[in-house]
Amino acid sequence: MLLTPTYHVFDLFMGHMDAKLIPMSFTTPDYTSGNDRIPAVNASASLDSNGKMHITLVNIDAGKDITLNVALKGKTYKKVNGRILTSKSFTDINTFENKNKVVPAAFNGAAIEKEVLRIKLPRLSVVSLSLE
Repeated sequence: MLLTPTYHVFDLFMGHMDAKLIPMSFTTPDYTSGNDRIPAVNASASLDSNGKMHITLVNIDAGKDITLNVALKGKTYKKVNGRILTSKSFTDINTFENKNKVVPAAFNGAAIEKEVLRIKLPRLSVVSLSLE
């Protein structure tokens, strides 16, 4: 069986299943392609029935890491765990000859400082964070 990068992306979003949507706002630079501009970072946040916050972020920019600061209002979290899916090129895929070219790994680019979650999103990445 071959697990594609798309499979792994869906797996990273599993924390949002049966959880409550939490509004999230942040400022992100734009990603520009020709005359088109879209936000370089997309994010989803939700709270599960155990009180754990799940945040999933996507940096579509192929050339830039992006640092975000997210205010954690109304709740105190002490611990953040993360996983990342990324590769050197956006055309990388898993094949039967190389099944693990694009697979999730531990992510250590997020930290909680007082009531702010600081995240350094590598270029071309999907990051899933769990806050407790």
